[in-house]
Amino acid sequence: MGVVVDDRVIKRVEILSELALNDEEKQQAAEDMQKMLTYFDKLGAVDTEGISPLAHPGMEMGKLREDRVTNGDEKSAILSNAPEAREDLFVVPRTI
Repeated sequence: MGVVVDDRVIKRVEILSELALNDEEKQQAAEDMQKMLTYFDKLGAVDTEGISPLAHPGMEMGKLREDRVTNGDEKSAILSNAPEAREDLFVVPRTI
């Protein structure tokens, strides 16, 4: 077993996390952390030599397509819907 969770460790975690724990909460936190660390030790002991990493959806390349412009220059059609336009721009009321 690597790290032992004692009062000093709990106090440090309490300070770093900006928590104020009562004695019961400190005891529970220490037990929970010790269980996690014990589990991590078990995981570290597993022989993973020769085992490739698992696939992850983010690692797969999706089907890519070539970028193509599918709509043309529709600036005049878009500006025709504006109540007022000037120099190919929408005119809007001044806001402060």
